[in-house]
Amino acid sequence: MKFPSKEELNEYTHTIAVGAIKGAVIGTGVSALGYLYAKRRAPVFFTYGAFPRTFLLIAPPIMIGVTTMEFASREFERERYGYVDAASASPDMLIPKINGSNIDPKLAAKVGANGTDGAAAEPNAVLQYAAENKYKIIMGAWAASLAGSYWAVSKDKYLTKSQRIVQARMYAQGLTVALLLVSVMLSVSNGKEKDNSRETGEADLREGKQTWEEIVEQETARETAAHLPLHLSDRKNNGNHHHD
Repeated sequence: MKFPSKEELNEYTHTIAVGAIKGAVIGTGVSALGYLYAKRRAPVFFTYGAFPRTFLLIAPPIMIGVTTMEFASREFERERYGYVDAASASPDMLIPKINGSNIDPKLAAKVGANGTDGAAAEPNAVLQYAAENKYKIIMGAWAASLAGSYWAVSKDKYLTKSQRIVQARMYAQGLTVALLLVSVMLSVSNGKEKDNSRETGEADLREGKQTWEEIVEQETARETAAHLPLHLSDRKNNGNHHHD
């Protein structure tokens, strides 16, 4: 297992910080546009209390900032360590490097085929896609749940509009918490799969190295038993002796 150096940690921290700041700036713009739209087209929005206004101001910067930070982290891993998205990569790209060395294409294809070939790999591809895009899924599901829950509670004629908004927000928050828990489990599972892939690749490399060494030893023993020269210099010397 290779531990990152201090320089790598500093560069990684700087990369994700820049990504988060970019997302926060974009989210602030979204909040400003939403605030202006509500002020001009839906002034009743400001009669619901301080919570909706606060949520409108802080939710987009936080959500978009976290998402762009995740994208920056993925891009850093891809550029620095060669990690790629398994859902869109070919088998020979899944493990491009181990311990800084390029893997033989046949060995990479063999390692990749163990987990990506056949219909049995489809559930793994779905889980991998969900793990790689968990923040986009959470944001989309949160927005959909908020709209859907508000539509559901709006059918109750005995509730006021503010009560409907509160209930819809509670349902959406409950679903968001559940999605966050699922994303944590996906992250843990994805981390274990990456560790297993690295261990498998390193084991195959060690096995290939041992096989190569065994072939060299067997060939050397065979030539020695047959009294054959082992080096080109020996062949030249033997030729000179024959001419003499």
